[in-house]
Amino acid sequence: MKSSKFILLLLFCSVISIILYSQRFFTAELLTIESNIEVVQNRHIKHSRMVVDIQTKINKVPLLLWKYMLADSGEKKAYFSKQLTEQIGEIETEQLVTFNKDSEEMILYSYVQKNWLDYKNFVIKTMAADKNNEPLLALEALTASLIYLERVNDSMKMIVDFHQNDVSQKTANVAAIATSSKHNAFVFSFIAVAVFLFVVFIAFGKIILTEKQLRKQVLALAEKNALLAEKNLRIRQLAYEDNLTGLANRYAFQSALAKELSAAWLNNSAGAVVFLDIDDFKQVNDRYGHAVGDELLATIGTRIKSLLDPEISFGARFGGDEFALFFRNITAAGIVPVLDTFLNVVFIPAEIQGITLHPKASIGVAFYPRQDTDTAGLLKKADIAMYQAKGKKNAYVLYDDSMQ
Repeated sequence: MKSSKFILLLLFCSVISIILYSQRFFTAELLTIESNIEVVQNRHIKHSRMVVDIQTKINKVPLLLWKYMLADSGEKKAYFSKQLTEQIGEIETEQLVTFNKDSEEMILYSYVQKNWLDYKNFVIKTMAADKNNEPLLALEALTASLIYLERVNDSMKMIVDFHQNDVSQKTANVAAIATSSKHNAFVFSFIAVAVFLFVVFIAFGKIILTEKQLRKQVLALAEKNALLAEKNLRIRQLAYEDNLTGLANRYAFQSALAKELSAAWLNNSAGAVVFLDIDDFKQVNDRYGHAVGDELLATIGTRIKSLLDPEISFGARFGGDEFALFFRNITAAGIVPVLDTFLNVVFIPAEIQGITLHPKASIGVAFYPRQDTDTAGLLKKADIAMYQAKGKKNAYVLYDDSMQ
């Protein structure tokens, strides 16, 4: 944040200007106390400079944190995370080296250290929330960290006031000599305070403006994240769902069946794999066109979907006019009424674009683990049985080993 650096530099220059002006302002009557005051003033300057230097380094952290949150790739996040870690390490090293922690500096060191640790916790919370893909928590933590920046100017004023009081206490023994300059000192102090408050006002206004801009950018980022999540969901649907029938697609079915076979092996359970093919579907396409054929597939897909129970069955459009299903915990005797229901439901006449169609289906069934425990093997056996059924039309066939 270059503007914040400029403001801090302006504050530093203001302090230096005040000191230089004081050296010219207090003339002959203050020469006798100049050497004593100089020691105290130098310490005051040193303390102010230490605080400004450390605060300058701290003010680099929000920009790095913001870049880290905006990073759109793991590589960029790693880069800015490394920069943040290095900056935090540099700040903490600067605190250890700069402060001697003697009796006079211990209060100042404790105050700066507390402010830094509070802000560091906000930074860590923001990075952790962003890493865990929790944009709302990250925004909340970032907002809390900006509140710290609002306190910076007040904190700086407290530090300067502290050292001004310290100077007053250590120069009390020469107050009588400075009495003649009281009026001039009052005017000087008023001007100094006015300049300081003016600088603080500018800095505070700039920080508020920066916070508003950051909030707008964070909200914009949240909206982009929401859109991205929506697009990712749509991509996932396209990858696993057949957009014509609303059923799962071939890839999703094979994945689900593989998981089911693994679970069946662990639980020592059984089930059935079903292939369903629409009879004479090619004739529908050739006679009425693919638009009618697609509507017929969508209609049959809806009918099949209405018969499925997610707890015990799974269905998909396998490709073309073929549908694949599997049923958990079912035997050959138990599958027969289910197959009759599917044939009857498919056979219901369908009104499409003013055309009445009478679809029929051929069904083949293979059982696991009795006939196979492999996805490809079961699908192959169910397909063989289905082609046996196509010779009969509107029928089902249960696979047996004689069909090999």
